[in-house]
Amino acid sequence: MNPSTPSSYEPSIGPSPSTEPIDSMQPVDQTPITNEPIDSMQPTDQIPTASGDKVNIISQRLQNADALVRAAEASGLPLNVACAMIEIESGGKNTYGHDKNGAMYGRDEVTEQNFKNEFLPAINSGKTSNGVGPAQITYKGYFTQNPNYPFWDPYSNMKFGFDILKKTCNNNYSEDGLRKCGSKYNSGSETKQYNGYGKKFADAAARWATKLN
Repeated sequence: MNPSTPSSYEPSIGPSPSTEPIDSMQPVDQTPITNEPIDSMQPTDQIPTASGDKVNIISQRLQNADALVRAAEASGLPLNVACAMIEIESGGKNTYGHDKNGAMYGRDEVTEQNFKNEFLPAINSGKTSNGVGPAQITYKGYFTQNPNYPFWDPYSNMKFGFDILKKTCNNNYSEDGLRKCGSKYNSGSETKQYNGYGKKFADAAARWATKLN
């Protein structure tokens, strides 16, 4: 997500021209995008229901579509933007990232048991962090500062990621705004990945807007 100071959470946003899930859980130097509290740092007590029509459309391409729709609605993030993020991060799979140097590399499903008993002890002992869940939360500080947050749960994981993305976009969902948001979310700078990651993110959001309308 961001450069400098503590290492951070970095989703690798960017669309795929094909209908196959994108394997974009790539390692990048990271730092938190903001020091402000994230609304979803506490588990949600009441999980909303999702719209069936939207879920059906999204589920044709992404896993955990119902949780995605509910998390986007709860965070206030436009659904097309949320879908773009999850498509590129994981295809909606509740899985660990593909950073070969990262904790739990090569492992598949994220569960409460392996998150608490294997992943957390590994990063607390100095192992490099790795993406976790559909939103591929990566920044070590999010995990160590919120040890009781259910990052292994797809809804809670996406809600956490969507809250961060919404703050980063700052309600500017124009093409230029999304390119800046994607760039900052990926690199910590609105310009560093404006024509790379940022453009891919904006293009994916535009495609999803068409699909969902």
